[in-house]
Amino acid sequence: MKEEQRLLQLFPIKTWEKINDDYQKLQHKLNLLIGIKSALLEIKESKRTGKKLQTLKIF
Repeated sequence: MKEEQRLLQLFPIKTWEKINDDYQKLQHKLNLLIGIKSALLEIKESKRTGKKLQTLKIF
């Protein structure tokens, strides 16, 4: 197989800003969903072990 070829693609700055903005929004959404998943797993684990969880009332 031949060595991987790299291609250069030029975008207008407005298009690049839109692509970058969309990427940032997706990154934030991904981080939020990962956090929710982690919280749900923590709840599931606490129910299994009987461990008390911290509530918002403590803050």
